[in-house]
Amino acid sequence: MNSKFIDYIEELRNNDAETIEKYENIYGQIEGDFKNQIWYADYAVAFESSIQPCEVNEEAQISEEEYIFLKTLIMASFSSSYKYIFDEKYKKTRMQITVMNDNQTVVKFLDDLYSFQLNRLFQIYIKEQMELQIHYEEGTIDDKIKIGNIRIEKIDYSKNAFERISFYQDIENQFYFEDFKKIIPLFAN
Repeated sequence: MNSKFIDYIEELRNNDAETIEKYENIYGQIEGDFKNQIWYADYAVAFESSIQPCEVNEEAQISEEEYIFLKTLIMASFSSSYKYIFDEKYKKTRMQITVMNDNQTVVKFLDDLYSFQLNRLFQIYIKEQMELQIHYEEGTIDDKIKIGNIRIEKIDYSKNAFERISFYQDIENQFYFEDFKKIIPLFAN
């Protein structure tokens, strides 16, 4: 997984050098394990214990470790919401991802996504966490408080939902893109 993480970083470096440069100017060269990144170690790791087993696309050639990392990123995201849904017809649990962008809402199931789509999600969510971390570091005290409070709410919601879950219940994360746009205006474009 470490080499895949570095591959995602290199793809971001080629497509969005500004974000990588800003992040590395603050936190140093990105290398090694994603778990050593401040945004992961201080925030995203908290979601690992709340991850639910769900269907994945076997043809996507994504390892179990990569799916765990991706689910963690999805749950930690400020720009999308997630829901675990038990599909009565097929007797399986699926992770639904919802992204709201301006007036458009896109809903997808994790197990319906192909390799190229999953790879793109990794890039999007890693970049989002890096940009949030940059904003947290460079932002005002109010920005830090807002980001910190939303992070705490998301973690608490995830943990509380995990404690309440039964196999047939839905888990839903209610932090949508509109909340994210209020915190970081540069993401609203």
